[in-house]
Amino acid sequence: MFLLFIPHSCLAQETNLTDYAALLTFKSHLISEPNNILAGNWSSKTNFYDWLGVSCLNQRVVALQLPGLALGGRISPDIANLTQLIVLDLSDNDLTGSLPNELGHLHNLRILNVTRNYLQGSIPANISHCQELEELYLSDNMMTGSIPKEMGLLSNLKALRLNNNSLTGKLPVSLGNFSKLQYFYLHENLLEGYIPAEIADLFSLTLISFREVANNSFSGPVPMMLGKLVNLKNLNLQHNLLVNEPQSTHLDFLRSLDNCRKLEYLILKENPLNGILPDSVGNLSSNLRVIDAGSCKIKGRIPEVLGNLSSLLYLGLDNNGFEGTIPSSLSGLQNLERLLLTTNRLEGTIPAELCSSKRLGMLDLGENMLSGSIPIYIENLTELRVLSLAANNFHSTIPSNFWRLIKLEGLNMSQNLIHGSIPPEVGNLKAVYIMDLSSNKFSGDIPNSLGYLQSLTSLYMSNNSLQGSIPETFSKLIILKDLDLSSNVLSGTIPKSLELLQDLKYLNLSFNSLQGEIPHEGVFANFDYQSFMGNPQLCGAPKLRVPLCPDQTSKPMRRISHNLVITIPVTAAVLL
Repeated sequence: MFLLFIPHSCLAQETNLTDYAALLTFKSHLISEPNNILAGNWSSKTNFYDWLGVSCLNQRVVALQLPGLALGGRISPDIANLTQLIVLDLSDNDLTGSLPNELGHLHNLRILNVTRNYLQGSIPANISHCQELEELYLSDNMMTGSIPKEMGLLSNLKALRLNNNSLTGKLPVSLGNFSKLQYFYLHENLLEGYIPAEIADLFSLTLISFREVANNSFSGPVPMMLGKLVNLKNLNLQHNLLVNEPQSTHLDFLRSLDNCRKLEYLILKENPLNGILPDSVGNLSSNLRVIDAGSCKIKGRIPEVLGNLSSLLYLGLDNNGFEGTIPSSLSGLQNLERLLLTTNRLEGTIPAELCSSKRLGMLDLGENMLSGSIPIYIENLTELRVLSLAANNFHSTIPSNFWRLIKLEGLNMSQNLIHGSIPPEVGNLKAVYIMDLSSNKFSGDIPNSLGYLQSLTSLYMSNNSLQGSIPETFSKLIILKDLDLSSNVLSGTIPKSLELLQDLKYLNLSFNSLQGEIPHEGVFANFDYQSFMGNPQLCGAPKLRVPLCPDQTSKPMRRISHNLVITIPVTAAVLL
């Protein structure tokens, strides 16, 4: 009753002092502040309204925002005395300890962001008392324990990031109460169990990420109810233990996603789904930009109707059990930038129509059973940066116009039956940094122009029938790290100028017909006999298990003879 007679100014002063004391206590709990910003700015000589990171309204602190200052220490429980606080942002610091239970007293809090710290302990259950909370960011910490079921009381929550922690247990069904939730990140935790059907009640959800890069183990069938999330834009279920519906041959859950007309990202990668892609996949959202279903044990043929998804930028069906041919209908994907079909059982030829996708920057067809020739139309893929045809049965020469793909950065044609010579035009590929032509039937000389590919870091040409000498121009490959020319019929000497390749870490010239002295200075001092074995006419240091070079054994004798030649005339001159 006494308080009723205190003037308003006195009440304001008291609450000011409470906020002031809470801020000072918060500062006192910090044990490190490398930039000394608070030490200089949070001074008793200035009003706390003007302190860095502090925002006030009606003389009360409503926001404390101190991200990215490398603050170390614990979060003071007294921070809960800032009872008018709306925003608390302590992200990107070095804070330790646990989240104070007292945070539940901040009934006006709308945004809590402590992401990217070193916080431990569990999520306080009484955080559910912050009924106004709209954004909760706890990601990238070291938090443990389960997700409290009480969190389902946060009915105003729009964004929830719990990813990159060590949270365990199952998802509480109460999360289905987040009717306003739009963004939901749970990846990189230790969560397990079924995805609850109540997830379908999150009508506002636009992004959901259960993706795992460490140890999440969500299991059971992919919920059919996901199709009720009509606002969903991003569905990421990567790297879990999700499976197909029992006794179903097709991946029927994809049919339910037909209702998600705003869907842009569908990421199923690394789940043992074990089923067939239904033709209904062609009815998915016309906004779909990414399908990543690599390593999902999907079998059967690649549906022709995938060509209907004209907005696709990325199609990843790698590491599955797809059979049959590559559908020519994929030419309908004119916006496609990356196509990954590696490690399947695809056969037949590369359809010429595929070469009309002029925005294609990555084409990975490696480790299949494709055959025939490399299509001449491949020159139309002018944006191509990465091409892998490795481990197939291609048996043609490389078409001459192939070398016009001047944006290529990575080229892998290894383990095929490609024959013919490597033309000088290979020097057009100025952007290439890795080139693997190994295990083919290439013949002829290695072109000098290869030595002018200044971006090259890895060159593999082993197991071919290349002949002639190693080009002196290779000494210009100044950032080369890996060079493998083994198992060819190369002859001549090893250029001494290769000693200049300071970045060279791996060298294999074994099983050729090279001769002469092995260079021994520069990077060659780091290589052992395995780099040179199988070349019986090489000579050099004993550690390389080759004979000593003739000049190494005769040098002392020549020096004596030389001295005699000089000495005799001088002596004769004295006698005369």
